[in-house]
Amino acid sequence: MRKIFILLYSLLCLPAYLFAQGKVVGIEGLKRDSVHRNVVDYAKLQVFYTLDVTLDLRKPSKRVRATTLLQIGRKYSAFLDYNQLRIDSTQNAAFREGATSIDILNRMMAHPLPRFQASVLKNYPKQGIHTVQLEGAEGGFLEYQDDGARQDWLLGKGTKRLGGYDCKQATCYYRGREYVAWYAPAIEIPNGPYMFQGLPGLILEIHDTQNYYHFTIAGMRKVSYKSPVYNNSLKVYKKSRAEVRRIKKNMWSFPGAGGYSKSRRTLPYNPIELE
Repeated sequence: MRKIFILLYSLLCLPAYLFAQGKVVGIEGLKRDSVHRNVVDYAKLQVFYTLDVTLDLRKPSKRVRATTLLQIGRKYSAFLDYNQLRIDSTQNAAFREGATSIDILNRMMAHPLPRFQASVLKNYPKQGIHTVQLEGAEGGFLEYQDDGARQDWLLGKGTKRLGGYDCKQATCYYRGREYVAWYAPAIEIPNGPYMFQGLPGLILEIHDTQNYYHFTIAGMRKVSYKSPVYNNSLKVYKKSRAEVRRIKKNMWSFPGAGGYSKSRRTLPYNPIELE
C-alpha cells in the first residue's frame, strides 16, 4: 500500500508520506498506532494560523494558502501544517479500527494535502534548541537541530486589534528577511508560528516586509483530550542544517533526481529562510 500512496503523491509532484505500521515511542501509556513518532508532550493549547505564501517569484500574485498549527504543551511546543496532523490522526484511528488498506488510503486522501513542509519541535531536546524535520525523498524525513533559531526583536509603538486582542508591533531581521510582528500582551505566551518566539505575548500576526510569508491568527482552543506533541521517528536521517538546506534546494532544482518526481523542470523555490 505504501507504493500506492507514493505513486499517487508522485503524480502530484509532491513528496510521499510515511505509510507504515508501528508504535509510539516516548511518553508511555499511549495506544499502539500506525505512525512511528516520538511523543515528547501533550498540547494544552492549539493556536491556528492561516499562512499565505508566494512560492514562485516569477508569479508574485499567485499565492498558496495553508492552515498551520502551533501546539503548546507544558514543556515543549510544536509547529506544523494542520492537515499533516489530521492525516496522521486519521491514519492512526483507521489502523486501530482494523480498516482495510484501501479504506485507510481513502480516508487519508479525503483531507487536503499539507502545504507547509517543515515541522518544528521548539526548545527540544533542551531550551534554545529546536528540532526541525522536513520531508525527504520517498517517504523519509530529514532532521536537524537548530541552536540559532533566535530573533532579536525591536519593540515598536504601533498598535492593532486582532482576534479581539489589543496587539503591539515588533520587528526583527531573521535569516534573510525583515519581519513585522503583532503580539498580544494579554496572552502571556512568548511564542508564535514557525520559529518565531520571545516576545512578551503571543504573536497573532507576522509577515516579512515583501509579504512572501504572512501568518495570521485564525483561532485558538484549549485542549481537553490527549493531543500528542511529536515528531516522526522512522526513516529519519539526521543531518546538519546546512546539509538539509542544500538537499532541499537540490530537490527543487533537480526534481527528477532520486525518484523524487518524474518532472525535469525546476520547481519554484522561495524558502522561508534565505540564510
